[in-house]
Amino acid sequence: MSFTVSMYGKKNTGNGKFSSATQAAFTPLRTVDFNGLSNNQSVSVNTSGSVAGKRFDADATAGAGNTFLNGYGMRADTSVYMPGKTSSAKLSIAAGSDGDPAGGGSGTGYGPFGGWISFSGADKVAQGEECWVQIKFKYETGFDPYTNSVALKFVRFETDANQGRLEHHITNGVANGSPTHSQVGWALASEMAPKNQENTMFATQPKITMGEWQTWECYIKPHSDGAQSVRRIWLNGAFVYERNGNVNKYINTSGVLTTMTMSQAADKTLWDASDKLRSVFFHTYWNGGSPQNQAMWIQEINIHKNPATLTATDAYGNLMMGAF
Repeated sequence: MSFTVSMYGKKNTGNGKFSSATQAAFTPLRTVDFNGLSNNQSVSVNTSGSVAGKRFDADATAGAGNTFLNGYGMRADTSVYMPGKTSSAKLSIAAGSDGDPAGGGSGTGYGPFGGWISFSGADKVAQGEECWVQIKFKYETGFDPYTNSVALKFVRFETDANQGRLEHHITNGVANGSPTHSQVGWALASEMAPKNQENTMFATQPKITMGEWQTWECYIKPHSDGAQSVRRIWLNGAFVYERNGNVNKYINTSGVLTTMTMSQAADKTLWDASDKLRSVFFHTYWNGGSPQNQAMWIQEINIHKNPATLTATDAYGNLMMGAF
């Protein structure tokens, strides 16, 4: 394993405001916008009253049909939303709950903490294709990302082969001895090719600002050969973290682009050459249970897979959806 520190173009100050991330008008492959709903309206296809284009395709109840129990779960909220909107999806979780009512664990008796969007037909992402996913969200002030597994599940992908998910985690201080109840960075992992923590999670910036609306985006070029797989994360238009083959690049806490070569083989992101990305998960399971009663809101989810229609780039020239 080796580390080098280098600068490309300019220092990342962590504020995420790069003008190069502005995207010319385009239409994403799919948009789920939780705007325009009435207060407490369903945001899951599993519950009556939900609206196409303003709901998750499934949730942690796996079809049980009740996404709000005992004051927690998922539903529309008309008191918190982005400018120009009138509602968002509120995801809330009780202290000690794992957010999964159907799993037989500590989430029993409460609604699910998160859901997922399914790809179908040509929308699935095959080997050699590319995929961008963007989420506009807000965590309440004082939100605590502590888990007993060093990282909070944030955005994950499932494939047709179902041999393990591609993970995008919010890492807490359990990973490196820092304060355990705050975010210290991000992690990229693949359950198809487990890695040591030193190869997957780093203290990075920018980090989530609790209590403010944020835009997070990821990129995947999936492949059954880890050496040809590429993954990337941005927050508010600013590059955060990339894994290209077995090389990690990330913005360290001093705002400097750092390169680290993994001591292990590169992650495969598809099980075999015929495998495809088939769904994307948002939260859904909290390892060890939430440390407190808390909530977050999702305004919009955008999914895209045609690079020819993208013009926005980050500070290092990487294509992204950016602001549009």
